Amino acid sequence: MLPGGEARGQPRGIAGTLYGGSATLLIIQGAGAALSFGLHALLVRISGAEQYGHFAYALNWLAILLLLGHLGLNTASLRFVPAYHAHNDWPRLRGFLRLTRRAVLMASVAVGAATASLLALAAEGLDRDFAGALSTLALGLAPIALLTVWGTQLRALQRVAASQLPLSILFPLAAGAIALGMSRSETRAADLALLYVISMGIAAAVSGTLLLRATPLPARSSTSVYERGEWRQVTSRMLGIALLQVLQLRLATTILGLVAPAEEVARYAVALRLSTLVSFGFVAVSAWASPLIAQRESVGDREGMARISRLGARATLAFALVVTAILAVWGDWLLALFDPGFTDTFVSLMILAIAECLTCFTGTAASLLIMTGHEWVARRIEAAVAVVLILAAAVLVPAYGILGAAGATLATSIFRNTTLAVLVWRRLGIRCGPL
Repeated sequence: MLPGGEARGQPRGIAGTLYGGSATLLIIQGAGAALSFGLHALLVRISGAEQYGHFAYALNWLAILLLLGHLGLNTASLRFVPAYHAHNDWPRLRGFLRLTRRAVLMASVAVGAATASLLALAAEGLDRDFAGALSTLALGLAPIALLTVWGTQLRALQRVAASQLPLSILFPLAAGAIALGMSRSETRAADLALLYVISMGIAAAVSGTLLLRATPLPARSSTSVYERGEWRQVTSRMLGIALLQVLQLRLATTILGLVAPAEEVARYAVALRLSTLVSFGFVAVSAWASPLIAQRESVGDREGMARISRLGARATLAFALVVTAILAVWGDWLLALFDPGFTDTFVSLMILAIAECLTCFTGTAASLLIMTGHEWVARRIEAAVAVVLILAAAVLVPAYGILGAAGATLATSIFRNTTLAVLVWRRLGIRCGPL
């Protein structure tokens, strides 16, 4: 029997675990999305499109700093924690959890301090509002990095709902409460960044408490065992993959920020945020699928992994198509909630939504490669995808602005998901997709 009471070869057990857990998570994410959109609409209103644009651009760079701050240990957690939990290897589980906490704290503080110092030295060549926002975010990198890793480790321990509550619910509530207190005064990008860091710190404290409670009692009382060599090797490979994935997500926005004013970056950031609604089902299913795939791989259940992939793709694609249809009808209205001038990004919003649908079609393709020891294959794919995106964005963004950024994202999505599906079939014999 595997954790959760599921035996190998029981399809209904797999479907029940995957869909049941995903449905619960989807409800939490839906509530969190409503709170998040309300929060960002409030931030646009109290700061204006220009200051919000500087803040959004700083957040874009924060994603890269965050990778260096958590060292890829969030993805590595999905590889090691479910395996140790499945085999009741409490000493290694405790050692891994302790080591990741120390490593993330030290790395994030160092990266944040170094970034803030570099920004201070280059202050004359940077926009003051952007530099102030990014410096604030960098100095507050530690709680953000810890929240990311702790949330992933809760997922790996199959406490998926608990993993989402601090970030999806508590963070926007705390940030919204602070933002309401700022609304009567002039609010700049650095103020929004400070609000973001404080709220993330509150969420991180709660997430750490939840992780402590979710850790099995035998793991808490056992003597730590550290497999530093294996952990370092796997983490370094996964960090490379994660860095390439983040560059893919952020590169179009980065190039747009170099050639366009802050207001245009703000409009694209809102369209990009709305398009992520399409992949909510994918995020919910993946949160459950990745630990389940790691468990099945640890006991050699390739058939179970294939079933998880099919079930996940069916659910995520159905959800994505429904949300895309809703955006096609109500997208203008949703964009206008942020600012009436944002409605001119509707076409870009739909292009981004289609790109998200393609990811939902192939489902857990990337997780299948990473969780089965084929990180090097995934890393090569992501490197090739990054090159395609750089070329597409370099050509399309300067010429077409927001529309070009969306087009480059769609072209990259087609290439990435097609390549992933082909290589998963060749390496694992698993067909990605709903059929």
